[in-house]
Amino acid sequence: MKKLDTLTYSLAENCLSKNNLFEAKLILNWDKIFSKYSHVVKPIKVQFMKKNNKNGTLVLEVKRGFELEIQMEQVKILNLANNFFGFKAIDKIKIIKNGYN
Repeated sequence: MKKLDTLTYSLAENCLSKNNLFEAKLILNWDKIFSKYSHVVKPIKVQFMKKNNKNGTLVLEVKRGFELEIQMEQVKILNLANNFFGFKAIDKIKIIKNGYN
């Protein structure tokens, strides 16, 4: 018998990967990758130019009041995300201010 999280993970990955697989893996593993601020930051999407898996832009939604702190942690977030992928997939971060409440 399979565990429920295993079944839901693969189902969610298939649904989310219609945009791209990097985005799906990042969203599903966000709490593990960047646990320090996972309660105030949500990854929204990963954008690549012309189906290139390099030089992507990670779009983050940040809880109100934490924008400056997250902006200061951008390099750390980039390093953690790229280490998760195993290569430099994400080149920059776009912060959406006035995020979720």
